Amino acid sequence: MPCEIVEMVLELPEPMERWMAEGWESINRPPECLWLEEFEPVGEEPTNRWRAVYEVCDDVTAGLCS
Repeated sequence: MPCEIVEMVLELPEPMERWMAEGWESINRPPECLWLEEFEPVGEEPTNRWRAVYEVCDDVTAGLCS
């Protein structure tokens, strides 16, 4: 299977509004997570916990898509 959906809760270093959290996520994205599908706060903003859903692909598929 070339790609799968992975859901995780990211712990940011401090509570952030969406625009700041999206910037933090883009810099600190796990290397195996190719595309961010969903990004939602856990609770109310600002928060340091964000639910992220990624599409994770094998190396061959990722190479073809990059």
